[in-house]
Amino acid sequence: MKWLKVLRKGVLTKKYRSQPWTKLVDVPVSALNGVSVEDGEFLKRAFIIRTIQDLAQNRFVLVAQTIVSLAQIEEVEGMYY
Repeated sequence: MKWLKVLRKGVLTKKYRSQPWTKLVDVPVSALNGVSVEDGEFLKRAFIIRTIQDLAQNRFVLVAQTIVSLAQIEEVEGMYY
């Protein structure tokens, strides 16, 4: 699928673009375009985030995603819950 190649190129650093998705969950967050090694070190110290999977499953990230989703629902339905 061509769009997956485009996705890989857009979100992953060159070193990790050829790895299978199943392996990418265990690579450092610095494998993501825009996240430097120094950023990765900060995330590790501040939030114990080492890998892409750690980032995706981080409770603060999950709570933030939930808040944004609920805000979108609130806008559409015009109701405050």
